[in-house]
Amino acid sequence: MKKKFLIHIIVPIMLAIVTDCMCLKLFCIPDPRNLSSASWITHVIAIGTSIFVLMISSSISALLYAKSSEETRKDVSNTEDIRSKIKELKSMFDEGLITEEEYNSKKQEISSR
Repeated sequence: MKKKFLIHIIVPIMLAIVTDCMCLKLFCIPDPRNLSSASWITHVIAIGTSIFVLMISSSISALLYAKSSEETRKDVSNTEDIRSKIKELKSMFDEGLITEEEYNSKKQEISSR
């Protein structure tokens, strides 16, 4: 779970950094006063694009994280459901309501789901 959390945090940040670097190269508008550096317009474009990419990738990442958490919760509830059914089956067997063959076959059927 910790790995997933780190991936969902680190990936959007890395995408924003890469986007910023790419924008500085692609949209480089030279500063008329200093031709060796980019103008403030280039930095505004790069930062704006990076923020946009960060928002989109964070939203996608949050949706994926929520979906994976939901699947984990379903697996846990399914396991608890199987345990409760087997306990109920065991109590029926202990009370003599079902035979050992019925108990074993039902237990196998429940466990295989």
